[in-house]
Amino acid sequence: GSGASLDARLHQLVYQANPKAGAVLHSHGAYTVALTMNGRDFVPPDFEGSYYFGSIPVITIPYERYLEEAPHKVAQILAESRIAVVRGHGVYAQADTMNLAYKWTCSLELSAKTAFIAAQAGTL
Repeated sequence: GSGASLDARLHQLVYQANPKAGAVLHSHGAYTVALTMNGRDFVPPDFEGSYYFGSIPVITIPYERYLEEAPHKVAQILAESRIAVVRGHGVYAQADTMNLAYKWTCSLELSAKTAFIAAQAGTL
């Protein structure tokens, strides 16, 4: 309907591609978005992020093609991964529960913030 999110189709396709997903969450963590603007997959430098994710896939989609391409590309990645980043846009997480999907987004944002601070401090 007219009040639906622009990402409604994306969420539907994630559930279809991964029937085990109980929740899909989209967020716009500034540190995550900033540190993945290079388009390369993000490897958390901290223990928690490394333990939960290993390497986080970063998908590059031209902004003008986002609505057309994002639903299929994100659904495909989230069928295999618990979290993904669309370059310049934000994070998508899938999990059994909304609380767990939220945990993944928060953990990724903390990893990105830690990486940023470590780079500023010259320790990374």
